[in-house]
Amino acid sequence: MRFARNLARAAAAQGHSVTLFALGEGVYNLATGLGGQHGDYGIALDGQGAVRVLYCHYNAEQRAVAERIRQGFESSATSQAGILVARSDRFVTISA
Repeated sequence: MRFARNLARAAAAQGHSVTLFALGEGVYNLATGLGGQHGDYGIALDGQGAVRVLYCHYNAEQRAVAERIRQGFESSATSQAGILVARSDRFVTISA
């Protein structure tokens, strides 16, 4: 997540519109207080204003972390990710 966060911040600093969308296991990166295997990742870009952060609510519910997602991140659906990709001039995917 640090790489994605840093890439997003750098692009936003250069004036690009940036949206991060967490899907699947990626929702763990937006949750706080997990400890153990997933750490306490809730580190992303809230409060920065230049980067929009969305997550798949269904994926967060499946992984029982929906209540641990920080405020400021937008609950969405996987279908919205597809719409965002179609409307974007650039797209980067990062997978573990």
